[in-house]
Amino acid sequence: MGLKTFYNDINTSIKEIVDDNDIQLFKYVGIWNNQLQSLRVDNNWISITYPAVFIEINIRDIEQQGMRNQIWNCEVNFHVVDDFYNGENMEENTRIFEFNDKLWEHIQCRKYPMSSILVGSGQNQEFDHDNLYHYIQSFECNYEYVYPDPKISKSGIKLNVTLTGATFA
Repeated sequence: MGLKTFYNDINTSIKEIVDDNDIQLFKYVGIWNNQLQSLRVDNNWISITYPAVFIEINIRDIEQQGMRNQIWNCEVNFHVVDDFYNGENMEENTRIFEFNDKLWEHIQCRKYPMSSILVGSGQNQEFDHDNLYHYIQSFECNYEYVYPDPKISKSGIKLNVTLTGATFA
C-alpha cells in the first residue's frame, strides 16, 4: 500500500462530510496540482464546482525500518476553495469558515489504514486569486509503507547437472 491508497482513503472520507441537510458538502475533491494558478487555459475555463478541496501529500523524510518496511513522515495539505461572489456583501461571505471548520473537525486526529493519526499543524489563507477564497490546512502524520515481495524471475535458473556413479534411494 502506498500513496495512491493513502490518497484514495483520504478522498473517500472527505466525500463523507455533509452539510446540515445531509448533502455532500464539498462538490469537488481532487489532487492538488496548483489548479488555482491555471483556472483559465488556452481561453478555456477549467470547470471546478465549489466548495472544493484539493489534497496535497508531501513526504518530508523516510525512515528505513528493515525488511521491507519504511516510515514516511508526511505533511498532508488540504486546499479549501470557495468562490468569492456574494453580491454587494463580498467581504461578509463567511461560508468559507464553515467549510474550513467542518474539514478541520473531520480530519483532526483521524487515522487511516497504515497511518498514524493526522494532527493539525497550521492553517493559513492565500490571497493570490481573484474571486476565490483559498485556505490551506496542514496536518502531519506517519505512514507505514511496506514494499511488495521481491520479484523473482519467472524464467528461473537452468542448471545443467551431470551425475556419474550416483545412487538414489
